[in-house]
Parts: sequence; C-alpha cells; structure tokens
Amino acid sequence: MSVVRLIFISAVIIFLSANTFPKGKDARSIVNEMTTAIANTNTLSFTMEMEERINGKFVQSKVSVKLQVEPQKIYIYSWYPNKGAEILYTPSKSSKALVNPNGFPFFNVSFSPFNAQMRKNKHHTILSMGFEMLGNMINEVVESGDIPFDEYFQYGGDVDHNGKSCYKIVLNDADFGYQPYALTQDETLYNLANRMQISEYLIKEKNGISGYGRVKKGTTLLLPTSYAKKTELYVDKSSMLPIVQIMHDEKGIFERYEYSEVLLNPEFNDQTFSKDNPDYGF
Repeated sequence: MSVVRLIFISAVIIFLSANTFPKGKDARSIVNEMTTAIANTNTLSFTMEMEERINGKFVQSKVSVKLQVEPQKIYIYSWYPNKGAEILYTPSKSSKALVNPNGFPFFNVSFSPFNAQMRKNKHHTILSMGFEMLGNMINEVVESGDIPFDEYFQYGGDVDHNGKSCYKIVLNDADFGYQPYALTQDETLYNLANRMQISEYLIKEKNGISGYGRVKKGTTLLLPTSYAKKTELYVDKSSMLPIVQIMHDEKGIFERYEYSEVLLNPEFNDQTFSKDNPDYGF
C-alpha cells in the first residue's frame, strides 16, 4: 500500500471518528444533561405520536399537550383517534378529569385518570404525560447501581430526526426477564409499576390481566426485571430532551413515542388550564 493511500485512509478514519463521536461527549455526560433538563422542566407544550402494542397489535394515536408539572395541570387535544376530543385535568380543583368527547354522549363528562374508559387502548394514564416518568426510571437505574453504568448505557452517535440533531442513547438490559413477586398488600398495577419503575403494560401482558383494579395481597405475579429489555432514545441537542423513545421487550418493540413542536418552559396564563378558554370546546 502506498504512503499516500495510507495517509488518506488515516485521515478519513480520524475525520469520521471526530464527527461521529464528538469530543467530550459520552453516554454518562449525555444522560446526566438529559436528566437535568427533565428535572428543570416545569411547563411543556408538545405534540406526541404514540404507537403501543395492545393484545399483539399496534394502536396509534396523536395528541397535542400543554402540561404543568408542579402544581400538576394537563390539557390534551386528540388528533386521532377521536379527533377533537379534549381532556382537562387540574387536581387542585377536582380529582377527576373533564372530558369533551366531541361526540357521543355529546356533553362533557368527568372521569378519574384511572378510569377504564380513560385508559382504553393505552399503556399509561394521562398522569404520565411529559418526560418525568422516563427521567425517574433512568434515575432509578443509575442510583440503584445494580448494573454498571457503562454496561447499561451506550452512546450510539448522532442521528437526525425530522431536522433535529440528536444524540442516540441505548439502554440495554442483557439479563432482562421476569421474576415471581408476591404482593404483600392489595395494590393496583399502576402503583406497583410506579414503585418499582417498571412497565405496567408488561405486567398486564405477562400475567394475562385485563383490568386495572387492585390485585389482592398474596398474589404472585411475574414482573419484568427492568422497564424494558432495550430502550432507544433520541436526545435533542438543543433541549436535551428525549424526543424519541422506543422500548423493546423479548418480543420486539412494545411502545414508541415521538415528540414534535416541543416548547420548553413556556409561560402559561390563567386561561391555559381553564374550561372557559375560548379556544377549547368544553
């Protein structure tokens, strides 16, 4: 091989290395910046496209959301299915969410966020909107120390998503599986999943549970060892928020979330979370 060719190949390798894995960026620094950005977020406005596995088939939906973390307030507009349906949740005023179904029964109704109708064909309640749930799950993994950081988190280089330059972070649980767990008290799957930072949907699917009620003390369930076997995150470089989240189990993808039109910490006014907002249909 000629000296000139060898120099050219070396230059290409150096160039690719420099541009694919920027200096000073690794999984740990990106994850730290991401969790800090999530913790520093109190208000959000975004559009979200969801794809979730339900009974072996994928259910798609799209919503626009205005969210305040503390005190919690949520407004949701549905694009599909049920275009025009709206949800307003302000727990300081009521423990129930106000729902404009934009169809039958043709008047506003109120439901608990845990109501089966509110949760139909969805992995999560409206309380999980935003990035806080993912941030809590990642913090649990990091703080527990059960898996060495560098074995669990991997930096996959840069990716472009809809014109947004992102860091790709991959979370891998090489020992993912299910373990028996006996409930020591009556408990809902929602509380159990939140307490252990695992997927409520995977608990339901693995144990053949159809409803959302309480499971009795002494019941033995098979619980996933972590939230997902593999999680892919696209972290937007400008906001450091994970605008794409793809979760896999032993069967493949079981949920995918994509965020667009994200506004970080926008200023909301008194009308934003009011049913009297003239832009809403309540």
